[in-house]
Amino acid sequence: FASPAGREDKSIVLQAVMNSGLALRFASEGLRDDMDIVLEAVKSNGQALEFASANRQSDKFVVLEAMKDTGAALQFASKDLRAEKAVVLAALKTWGWALEHASEDFKAEREVVLEAVRNQVTALKYASQDLRSDKD
Repeated sequence: FASPAGREDKSIVLQAVMNSGLALRFASEGLRDDMDIVLEAVKSNGQALEFASANRQSDKFVVLEAMKDTGAALQFASKDLRAEKAVVLAALKTWGWALEHASEDFKAEREVVLEAVRNQVTALKYASQDLRSDKD
């Protein structure tokens, strides 16, 4: 759907993102903000959140849907949502390295860091210095 008309056609874009969520990158600006389109894209591939509008990157429901596929999508969530514990923990359940993209406060919070290292032991490198040197 590389043609301008195809990028604007909701049915074409919907089919494309259902086949590959990353096809969202080719959608028109308006369709990158369309809830139906963006939800299908992030369900297909959580990292499609990168191509969603800022409005959708700030939508907790959309971001949590993306996290179900991969916590790597946390890097594309709004700064406000990267500071919400429920969102960060959802990301860490599928990708421990998402700790890198969490707010600094969470990098010093034991519960959050433990969730990250349960999933990916090397995520410890993103924890605060205090927690990295803590023997407990």
